Amino acid sequence: MRPKTPTLEQLASIADEYRLHLSEGELDQFRALMPTTLGSYERIDQLEQPLPNVRYLGSLDTGRHPQKIPWARGTGVAQSKELTQAR
Repeated sequence: MRPKTPTLEQLASIADEYRLHLSEGELDQFRALMPTTLGSYERIDQLEQPLPNVRYLGSLDTGRHPQKIPWARGTGVAQSKELTQAR
């Protein structure tokens, strides 16, 4: 869904918030540039997001313990009650 182009009053309010002193002509120029940019967001919404392949480096049922998994060291995983009870 394409975001709506803000009105000149909304643009003036945003400019004031950022302490930008823009004339009405400058606000018109900015507003004229927005439909193309906002159209890009509509195109992004139409695209499918690829889902990554997820691989886990071990689990409780494989007998691998956090002490043996390099990325788990120092993360607090070893202190997990689930892992402690699974041993």
